[in-house]
Amino acid sequence: MKTEREKMEAGEWYTCIDDELEALRQAAYHAVHEHRTLHPSERG
Repeated sequence: MKTEREKMEAGEWYTCIDDELEALRQAAYHAVHEHRTLHPSERG
């Protein structure tokens, strides 16, 4: 059985209410926030 992430990546129907996908959303949110608040010389 495929995970919701595997379904999403394959372009199939998936349920967005999923713990793994929520963890990825949170990680992306934090990464974007960190990038936006860093001084330009500190960005990687």
